Amino acid sequence: MKQNDFMTFLHFLSEDDAFTIEAYANAESRGIIDRKSNLYDLSPKEYARRLLTDGKDKGWLERKKNKLRTVIPDKSI
Repeated sequence: MKQNDFMTFLHFLSEDDAFTIEAYANAESRGIIDRKSNLYDLSPKEYARRLLTDGKDKGWLERKKNKLRTVIPDKSI
């Protein structure tokens, strides 16, 4: 799974940014999601924060969440 797809899924589950960042960082620390490179030696939590910000700023986070909503319309499942 791509990093931005995983970030989107987490933010789809809970739109709480702190939850999304923490869950992403935990997944990366446990090897569930891989980072292609770490040129700037960012911690998993800082990388997650920047990835979430990037998704919001560039609009890909909301676009991908809208696609998920067409498949999973009710998050209460």
